[in-house]
Amino acid sequence: MGVWAYLIVPAAVTAVFVLEDFGRWRRLRDESWRVEAGVLLHDTDEGCAQVPLSDIARARPSRLMSGVVLKLHSGKRIAMRYLDHAHHVAEALNTAARAPEKPLVQPPN
Repeated sequence: MGVWAYLIVPAAVTAVFVLEDFGRWRRLRDESWRVEAGVLLHDTDEGCAQVPLSDIARARPSRLMSGVVLKLHSGKRIAMRYLDHAHHVAEALNTAARAPEKPLVQPPN
């Protein structure tokens, strides 16, 4: 058999994970997140979901992916996936959740 037999299984498993992640990214790439009027809005092909900023207990960057995990006061968790600068997004959401009446970005004077 040789060494090749031992390499086929790990290579196949790795290929499955890569293809699955790419397929998931293609399904989620059109989703968007935005903050408006004290509410975090999540737009998808199926509609729009809302989470009041006051319901967010904590936002933290995900350890494994480029995303943010929101923990709500109710104990539920929401995953925001495939974000650029997840650390900055988590900081901004934590700040906004503490003071939802203040805008995330101050207008220039």
